[in-house]
Amino acid sequence: MQNTEFENDGSQYRSERRILVRNLSPKAVLQFVANYCESVNPDIFHIKGKKEAKEFRGVAILLMRSLCNINYKEICALAGNITISQASNLCSFGFNVIKNNKKYQNIIEDFIKAANG
Repeated sequence: MQNTEFENDGSQYRSERRILVRNLSPKAVLQFVANYCESVNPDIFHIKGKKEAKEFRGVAILLMRSLCNINYKEICALAGNITISQASNLCSFGFNVIKNNKKYQNIIEDFIKAANG
């Protein structure tokens, strides 16, 4: 076997990868999602059992998990009076809302743009 080295072919490697910074504030997520939902007060995130708040809570939890670098335990502490299982179910519900509701299809990109100013 012969030892060969690569010849200098003049090519360059350029990573076009964009890194998402996951240090956004959960309060910023709540405020943004409340504004995006229109006529929703971010304080309803803390109210358990409100059917009207389920969509808002699900989308907010999904964005917090994705962009705030916090885990379910911290989300449960923030929301108050919910279990990790409930937070996980709300996150899955929020994913389905974003996937199936045209109103929310661009919320992630809009939030990243707003956060980066």
